Amino acid sequence: MYEKLKLISEIVSIRERIAEFERKYGMPPEEFEKKLRESEESFPEKAEGDLECPES
Repeated sequence: MYEKLKLISEIVSIRERIAEFERKYGMPPEEFEKKLRESEESFPEKAEGDLECPES
């Protein structure tokens, strides 16, 4: 019985964190992840020895 109560408590805690996330970002975590993946920029790999000079 104790294990079941402990599990229920953990599930409630996770649901509360998900609800907090949805309030903060205005979307479920799955949609947030999808938007992140869609907006990722791809940067070309630099060859070894290539240096970038900072602009002054």
